[in-house]
Amino acid sequence: MTRWASVVYGRTAASDTWWRAVPEGLDETGWLSTVVHAAVSGGHELNRRPRFMLAQNPACRIIGVACQAGDLSTDMRSDGHRELFSFVGWMASRTGNSDPGGPELEELERSYKRWAGPVYTRIVARVWNAPPTAYCPPEQTLPEPAPWAPVARDRKPGPDPGEGLWPEESWPALWAAARAARAPLICVVGWQRASSARSDDATHLGAADAPSRPLPLTSARRRQEPVATPRLPQPVNAPRAPKPALPANSSAELDNAGPDEASAKRSLRPGRLPISAKLGVAALGGAVIGVAVTIAIAKGAATPTAAPPPPPITFQVTLPASAKPTPGSLVQYHGGTGRTVSPGQSAARIAAWPGGSAIRAAGCAKALGTAPTGKQVNAHRGLKICVELKGQPKLYGVIEITAVTPASAMATATIWP
Repeated sequence: MTRWASVVYGRTAASDTWWRAVPEGLDETGWLSTVVHAAVSGGHELNRRPRFMLAQNPACRIIGVACQAGDLSTDMRSDGHRELFSFVGWMASRTGNSDPGGPELEELERSYKRWAGPVYTRIVARVWNAPPTAYCPPEQTLPEPAPWAPVARDRKPGPDPGEGLWPEESWPALWAAARAARAPLICVVGWQRASSARSDDATHLGAADAPSRPLPLTSARRRQEPVATPRLPQPVNAPRAPKPALPANSSAELDNAGPDEASAKRSLRPGRLPISAKLGVAALGGAVIGVAVTIAIAKGAATPTAAPPPPPITFQVTLPASAKPTPGSLVQYHGGTGRTVSPGQSAARIAAWPGGSAIRAAGCAKALGTAPTGKQVNAHRGLKICVELKGQPKLYGVIEITAVTPASAMATATIWP
């Protein structure tokens, strides 16, 4: 199990000295100073939201959060005149270019107060009331078990994500790609505006309003290949299902599609009845973004032989905020301050997944059984939404929201043929 040594940067009540804890064998200069200041950046914008950092060089990896001190302590948060900020992180060895792992971004965002608060309290409390003239060098910390649960690590290096600015909807994928990368990098996400992202040292910056760009590839995404859906058998002489009404603009074209969507497009074959599963189209910077995904449903085959159920089709999509119905959409995202999701034109109803077990088509059908038509659910990262498609036979899917902003939401959709 990988062990991590704490890093704490934050001032005391009376003294404007900041380094509180440094892993044994390092000091508060050089690379460690560079990466911590890339995240902290003088506290700029931290009163709006925290920033999360993953940085590594050939010898070590640091994962941490820069935030308001009040997020971590109710007592050690102000010098009496202003709210203070802090950085708490964890450093692990990368001896032999090994992969020490680390939490996913969503888990770090949910749990950073619970993880970093005790570390901040333990380290800073020892010097918080020290007089201004006291000498308070940083404490040397030793590796300890991580506050997060062990996670499976990809032993094979992943492709390095492209450097530069990344918009909010891409942060989970960017973080996953940075965690799988082996090259040195400094990735900081959480900036509100690209114009104010202040770091010449960070290689990857996440700013909420950064221009849209294709998601970085990860080992998991490269392995995920949609499989062509086989024909679904019907009993001999059984009536064929009626064709569902198709949206006027449904097609198999994939605008700016990534590898997953392109594979789904290639899986279509003549003789299949398509039902549109397009979730949304966004115009950002004059470029059309999104996907129009077509799900193949068999016309039926005159054979009583049972066949294994076809695998689900999974793809990623951007849902633009819109008050007007999006033709052919499964779900409609309403952004702004409300941030809700409602059924789209191709969906009969939606329902939030109650959790408690792995999501399957039968489970979604049960969850949707009592859902009223037209119901809206509050959109947030991690939300899983069961969807019932219009038409016969009934089809089901699940949409997991991976990022939300006032302008758009990022989601992963899975449809069971």
